[in-house]
Amino acid sequence: MICINDTAELKLNNCAVALGKFDGLHRGHMLLINKLAELKNQGFTSAVYAIDMGKSSIYTYDERAEILDECRVDYLINSRFTKEFADIKPKKFVEDILVKRLGVRHIVVGSDFHFGSKRQGDVNTLIELGKIYRYEVTVMDKLRYGNSVISSTAIKEFLSEGNIERVNNFLGREYKITGEIVHGNHFGRTINYPTINITPDKNKILPCNGVYKVRVIIDGKIYSGVSNVGKKPTVQKDGPVNVETYIFDFNCDVYGKKAEILFEGFIRKEMKFENIEVLKNQMAQDVLVAKRDF
Repeated sequence: MICINDTAELKLNNCAVALGKFDGLHRGHMLLINKLAELKNQGFTSAVYAIDMGKSSIYTYDERAEILDECRVDYLINSRFTKEFADIKPKKFVEDILVKRLGVRHIVVGSDFHFGSKRQGDVNTLIELGKIYRYEVTVMDKLRYGNSVISSTAIKEFLSEGNIERVNNFLGREYKITGEIVHGNHFGRTINYPTINITPDKNKILPCNGVYKVRVIIDGKIYSGVSNVGKKPTVQKDGPVNVETYIFDFNCDVYGKKAEILFEGFIRKEMKFENIEVLKNQMAQDVLVAKRDF
């Protein structure tokens, strides 16, 4: 897949494009991506045109690109929501970007999609302009899970509550945090719980501070463990939020390697303990809970 941040020099032909924010790539978004796959099989060039609002998101740019690459999307176009972008009239956006630069022949959008200055454009605008510029439009209705509409807003709320099961249901995959394994303060080794440490991307939306049962992928191998998301208030006064993971039955030097932490369930909220011995006893209980659930 080719990733593009500037459409100024872009020149595609016979393109099927999905339009949206795609900050969560949840099950509703995947309806659009799956439709793109169908169109690609019919001979179209597939592209995801993602509008980057410049805010924190469920997936980082690299994580999103990795998922879309696995879906065999040809192009990921990341468009920053600047003042100039916000001021574009709907017809000009279709004509200058979708038609002239992407060579669009098919557009896939959600039913609530809006675009252009003051959100004046919607799916009906796209359909009407399609009669002029000779492209087709597929509109996907909102996907529901039970009585709830699947949305990035809902997923972010579940993350703030530590409701990982609900997050994963809406995503259609495990929520994950990806990053390079870095040196911490090595405190875990002193109490027989050696951990790996990841500093999350600053734009990554994290679950609430707490302890979680997780799977960990390093060098293609999958391990089980528990992760603490937070500031470790028992052993330090203050500091940045990081992700510290104890992997069961694991003792390898993996500093500098990439790790994917896949969240599978919430165990408890992060708390400050009276002393290190109490913390150590609680960690033993956390491990027992995680192993029982696995």
